Amino acid sequence: MAAGDLLGLSILDGGSVPPSILAAVFALLIFLIIFLTKLMGYFKILLNIVTFTYPNAFVSVKGNPCIQERELNRLIESGSVTDVLALLKGYGFAIDIGDYATMEEIDRGLEEYYQRECSEIERMVPDSVQPFFRVFCMLQETEVLKAVIRLKHAAMDPQEMELLLSPVGILSQPLLRKMVDARNVDELIRLLQPTVYGPPLLSALPDATVEQTTLPFEHTLDRFVGEQLRSSLSQSDVLQTPALMDFVMFYFDITNIKIVLRGLRDGLEMDVLAHYLLPAGHHLTPDVLKRMSETRSVQDTLAHLQHTPYFDAFDSAMVVYEKSGSLQPFEAALDRALLDAVIRLSLVYHFGPACLIKYLVAKKFELQNIRAIVWGIQNRIAPETMRALLIREGGAA
Repeated sequence: MAAGDLLGLSILDGGSVPPSILAAVFALLIFLIIFLTKLMGYFKILLNIVTFTYPNAFVSVKGNPCIQERELNRLIESGSVTDVLALLKGYGFAIDIGDYATMEEIDRGLEEYYQRECSEIERMVPDSVQPFFRVFCMLQETEVLKAVIRLKHAAMDPQEMELLLSPVGILSQPLLRKMVDARNVDELIRLLQPTVYGPPLLSALPDATVEQTTLPFEHTLDRFVGEQLRSSLSQSDVLQTPALMDFVMFYFDITNIKIVLRGLRDGLEMDVLAHYLLPAGHHLTPDVLKRMSETRSVQDTLAHLQHTPYFDAFDSAMVVYEKSGSLQPFEAALDRALLDAVIRLSLVYHFGPACLIKYLVAKKFELQNIRAIVWGIQNRIAPETMRALLIREGGAA
């Protein structure tokens, strides 16, 4: 037998290998395993960055010009709806609105545009966050549902209703037509039973029947989608969960404050109001939410927001509220707080889904601003009054 073969056999024989060599080989294997594990971790992070490169670049190029001070001033000072629409085309808004459109036609055009934006982002996001963005698009579906229920409750003519509504997501044109043609709200709710919205809306039907309002349906939809948002986090990639979780928690806080304010306005009982609240968010713990739901005045609600980021915005709106009695200043301040939150998140989680969330949230506020400006121009509202209604980057109006 050759000398090399004898050496090979001696190495394979464990008893003949010195312990120091075995220890060195073992240490090398451990090092390789740790190195490869870390390398795979870095590779996964890099892969996630790459998968978000195109969608993030897409929204970065499109931007959100109509939350910027300069662009909003240009729209306000344009002086006519025709000039506003021309400026919007220059900003890249593909909105199908004629120069002499009615406010209803403008509303529908803006809604259809936003629905297209949501659907486009949902299609291009990586699979790792698809569940979250599917639920995010449900926020728009619930807005359409609320509108259908309100209009049916008001007994609006079906033909007029159809002109105001646009299909979105699972609310297809055939389903919308059936809902519009329903004899009453009860029949409309039963038409929705095959959809995800059917069971929660059916559970709200007894309260809505007793109260003779649509509020139980609206609050139930808010809570349902909030719960779906939270559930979507467990279905998303763990690397993206921090950004998604931060947004959801801010959304819960701000939505809960709005629910409490509207409950005070509508005189809801404490136990009813508590039933409609979303889960606790970033700064409003379950205990704080409970105390807020027990308040009987806006001033008392404000007291519970001390030591939270929402207090200053809320406090500055109090003066306007005391003069007008309208919740609009509070809701505008809370919308600005949400916009500021998603802008911060897009800076912290720059290579993940936060930029897409910021784009869609800001886009919603852009369209809200455009509507306010068009309405203001049509009704010859003073520019300063219009500016107070706008949601802009940077917070205060």
